[in-house]
Amino acid sequence: MSWRGIFLWVLWGALTLSVAHADPSAKQERVADGDVEIVVDDSPEGAAEVPLDGPLFYQLLLGEMQARSSNPAAAFSLLLDAARQTKDERLYRRAVQVAIHARKGESALMAVRAWRSAHPSSHEAVRTLLHVLIQLHRVEESLPVLRRDLALTPPKNMGSALTGIPRLYKPCTDRLAVARVIHKAYTPWLEHPQWGPDAWAGVAEAWLRAGEPRTALDAARRALADGDAGTADHAMIVALALVAIKDPQADALVRERLAVDDRPILHRAYVRVLFDAQREQDAVAALQNMVRRFPDDAQGRWMLGMWYAEHRQFDDAHVLLLQYLKLVGVLTGAEPVQQRESAQALLALGTIALSRKEYDQAQTWLQRVGDGGLWFDAQRLRAQALVGQQGLDAALAWLRDLAVQSPDHARQIRGVEAQLLRKHRRYVQARDLLDDMIAQEPGDVTLLVEMAIVLDKMGAVQEMERRLRQGLADHPEEPLLYNALGYALADRNLRLDEAHALIVRALELAPGDPYISDSLGWVEFRQGKLEQAEQHLREAFGRKPEAEIAAHWGEVLWTLGRREEALDVWRKGLALDAEGEVLLETLRRLGVQP
Repeated sequence: MSWRGIFLWVLWGALTLSVAHADPSAKQERVADGDVEIVVDDSPEGAAEVPLDGPLFYQLLLGEMQARSSNPAAAFSLLLDAARQTKDERLYRRAVQVAIHARKGESALMAVRAWRSAHPSSHEAVRTLLHVLIQLHRVEESLPVLRRDLALTPPKNMGSALTGIPRLYKPCTDRLAVARVIHKAYTPWLEHPQWGPDAWAGVAEAWLRAGEPRTALDAARRALADGDAGTADHAMIVALALVAIKDPQADALVRERLAVDDRPILHRAYVRVLFDAQREQDAVAALQNMVRRFPDDAQGRWMLGMWYAEHRQFDDAHVLLLQYLKLVGVLTGAEPVQQRESAQALLALGTIALSRKEYDQAQTWLQRVGDGGLWFDAQRLRAQALVGQQGLDAALAWLRDLAVQSPDHARQIRGVEAQLLRKHRRYVQARDLLDDMIAQEPGDVTLLVEMAIVLDKMGAVQEMERRLRQGLADHPEEPLLYNALGYALADRNLRLDEAHALIVRALELAPGDPYISDSLGWVEFRQGKLEQAEQHLREAFGRKPEAEIAAHWGEVLWTLGRREEALDVWRKGLALDAEGEVLLETLRRLGVQP
């Protein structure tokens, strides 16, 4: 091949870029410069031979040289002129690309309009024009182009085009104008016996993006009425988005559809939306219905079982998680389980066995937790099980000999050792260990808080307060420290106004934290604000049912004279942790045997 032949081969290769909708059958890349972003397709299909005389050859050569230099305007002019001479679509395409890279949106628009004028039946030219208009935010001008694009779309691609076009308009800021344009362009398709549901699904998404929930819901309802599974999924996405913003009509529509849809994946999507919308009880009810309806759906059992475990409803959690492990094929065996959901189920089962003092069974579950992110939690629980099996000293020796996976894990394991020492009232040893750890990690806030707890247990109140205040000086935005100091003062009935201010600040830094809400309720109880205290403690226990929170909430109810409620709360606390130190001390102090 001559040098000229080689150049032509390279040049025509560069000229075969084509602009297209996202199509999985084409190899694509995204070109983004300034105000224009277009998807280009580098497949050579559709290339045609063009007679190449000397002047045209040198014009193209000069245009490409200018494109690769600092003069893209000259390159654009030369290439567009060549395209007009030859009517070759590849040259129009190349001129558009040069304008895009030069960040010249108007030039790109001029080139693609010339292209369309020369080739009025070219679908590629129409698609390119639509993309350029969208990137230039010329929404109203795009209406006839969008109509023409849909008219030229092959039947095999029509469904995906109708549902996908609203996302093409994402760069446009005038969402209402976009919704109107799409609705108008889709009008001929809305009553089509085959494509009508897809068209309604696309319209629904456009109105949803425009912030018009009623119109979006009406369109989604039309799509769901006649659509197949694929169309229904697009419409369901819109309906679920409306459920997320707490639209009761959308919720009714989704539940109506789910009643006749046997695909668990959609039911799980609805559950996640309910949880995200903080409709926890509705989400749990939907999960319970899923478990009954789909006996072979492992993930539904995992979701509900983990929720039960988190809320310490251990009997229900145990049944569901065993069913889940059986369905995924890892119920039996001794090998470590790496898959995260299964490892989380094993960790939860280990926690349940530990709460029942079934120490051997706990070890069996926990030894199989192979997920690295759960490794520390598994070892922490194994140490607690070993305390029940062989005593504290055996557990401490096991922790010290444990082969750790990283320096961070080594630090965490030493923290477990300190917690075990404190829990078993070996306060001096716990303090000395924590002093050593803090010397190595002076900025670790969790170590400072653990040290404060130990010092409080030792009665070293002034030293505890000194350390926490120093921590606050070093970490003025750390909610753990504000909460620790505020709770310590409230628990000892000291400087209650200051304690209240510290805890309020902690809650500002960590809104919704149940432990901080517990502290707030406790300081308000100390201040005599019983109704406020009861509300905060009720909320805290609802988010994090733990024995210590139950102790505080029950005492407030007891003081308010609501003694049957208090007894019920304390019973729940004992079911969560029959050895909870704060709860047992509260019951002894009040002389109550619930």
